[in-house]
Amino acid sequence: KTDANNHQRTLAVAPVEGAVVTNIGNAIKDCLGAGILRPEDRRVQTLVSQLCRYMQRIKDKDLAERNGQRLGNCCNFLRTVFEIEQHSGTSFVKDRNTYEQICSRMLGQISLRAKEFSRGDKVEQSIANLFSFVKAMDRTRSHSGVLLNDAVSSLTSALLGILPDMTSKDGISATLGALHHFHM
Repeated sequence: KTDANNHQRTLAVAPVEGAVVTNIGNAIKDCLGAGILRPEDRRVQTLVSQLCRYMQRIKDKDLAERNGQRLGNCCNFLRTVFEIEQHSGTSFVKDRNTYEQICSRMLGQISLRAKEFSRGDKVEQSIANLFSFVKAMDRTRSHSGVLLNDAVSSLTSALLGILPDMTSKDGISATLGALHHFHM
């Protein structure tokens, strides 16, 4: 029995494949948006909390892969959770502490990793997603101003590097909206 318990504890803290976690997060986000999954369903609440725990186990270097696309996908999922809660007026994340921890971790990763983003495939969308996430986290009022300001500063630097290549109207709009929010 002890070996089985040790094995379960090892699985509970082992690193996870970031692509799998973000793909699941994208699917859950899309199903919530389409009304296929309902935030008041306890099984969905458990699933969201478990996904947050898995996000905590994605290696830092894996979050920066593909010009921040994985980091952007995680942040997009977490932002969606926040927006659904804002819209519904109820919390559907069972493990609030883990949710807040993963949001703080992602803000820190944005500060550390955004300057590594370069021109190329999907970076514009990643930056737009990350700006939208930071804006949402500012609205929660549960993260330090220093953490938020560092993330905005890093994203602004990354944005300056890709500005000549920006073409997506949605990406430009989301980025401008976030910049407007922080410079008010």
